[in-house]
Amino acid sequence: MVNLMTTQKKWTLRPWKQMMEEQLSSWLLYIPGISGSKEVTELKGMKEILDAMTNEELDSPDKINGKARERISTASKRSIDDVRMLLYAFRHSQIVFEWINLK
Repeated sequence: MVNLMTTQKKWTLRPWKQMMEEQLSSWLLYIPGISGSKEVTELKGMKEILDAMTNEELDSPDKINGKARERISTASKRSIDDVRMLLYAFRHSQIVFEWINLK
């Protein structure tokens, strides 16, 4: 993630989604027991939430309001709390991005 963060001018949900897609297509998931692990299952759920977002939401996550969270929740078949948790985790990654890119 750090390598990806250092190549971005702005940290949005789009590169975060890209990172998850790369992790979910990794050869490591072919190791017995890994693909069904709790961590991978959570990652797949997060990816489903990101897949339910519009391009505008991926590029401007700060614009995701209550109505958008509800739509994303319904489209991804995940709870609104799951959507909130994803956005909360993303905000933490934004803090790391800003810290890494201090000049």
